Amino acid sequence: MKVDNSYERYIKTGNDRYEYSVSHLFGSVLDVGCGDGYGIYLMFKNKEIADVIGIDTQIEAVERAIINIPGAKVMIGNAADMPFPGETFDSVHCGQTLEHVEDMEKVLSEIKRVVKSKVVLSVPIKGGLSDQHVKEFKSVEEFRDLISKYFRVLSIKVFREKYKRVVIVAEK
Repeated sequence: MKVDNSYERYIKTGNDRYEYSVSHLFGSVLDVGCGDGYGIYLMFKNKEIADVIGIDTQIEAVERAIINIPGAKVMIGNAADMPFPGETFDSVHCGQTLEHVEDMEKVLSEIKRVVKSKVVLSVPIKGGLSDQHVKEFKSVEEFRDLISKYFRVLSIKVFREKYKRVVIVAEK
């Protein structure tokens, strides 16, 4: 697979959060808020993953993913109203996306609807609201409590980069 060199440079900088998240995915995977496809690129390297579909609202990001990752299945779509039948995917990844959406509850309901088994969700934990974020979580517990309304939490791992990022692995 030929991909944009920026993906390889990004991997060399050590993004443990992404690698940890991808290691929990299997079977058919939906990447909600896939952006330019970096997560999909890593998912292609995971032998436990049979197929990946990415969905994002940003046309430019989806176009970059399609160009940079030949063979990637990426589409424009709204995470609050996904065009998939129920229980289509074995696992779902939603990394650094929830903080950008207006209705997190609706997105989580949709993820629950389309997943058969496991979800991996991550968000930043910050004190102040960024220009690009609709909502930010102030604590790991706040994020865990939201996810627990939809899924059974299996594990929580905190990564410290510029600021804390938390990854929750859960199941339906």
